[in-house]
Amino acid sequence: MSPTDARTRAVIFDLDGVLVDSEALHVEAWREVFTARGVIVSDEEYAHGVGMADADWLAWLAPRRAPPLAVQECLDAKLARVQEALARKRAESPAGLADRIASAPFSRRTQEQLLRETEESGIP
Repeated sequence: MSPTDARTRAVIFDLDGVLVDSEALHVEAWREVFTARGVIVSDEEYAHGVGMADADWLAWLAPRRAPPLAVQECLDAKLARVQEALARKRAESPAGLADRIASAPFSRRTQEQLLRETEESGIP
């Protein structure tokens, strides 16, 4: 994003769940990841993770399983499933609409970088 780009007047971020309620999509992706590994996660444990970063929730959950979950492997598998689900939703939406309003999930580091860049560019 360039500060000299006169077309950029504002940026709206949906830091997952602010504008679009995507919690069900994430829970379904986690269920697929855990089912493939023979792991059962209760509704209460899923509820504990609402609003938490995936890595933080999985760091809380992993040691509660025997053997403990492979955190990075689960995170990678979950991200792939969410991206697949988003791609399906884009394909089902009116032409171009989803591409304008939806994007693949960003890491927390990327979110912070984007926020910093918009602030430095003077974009509200």
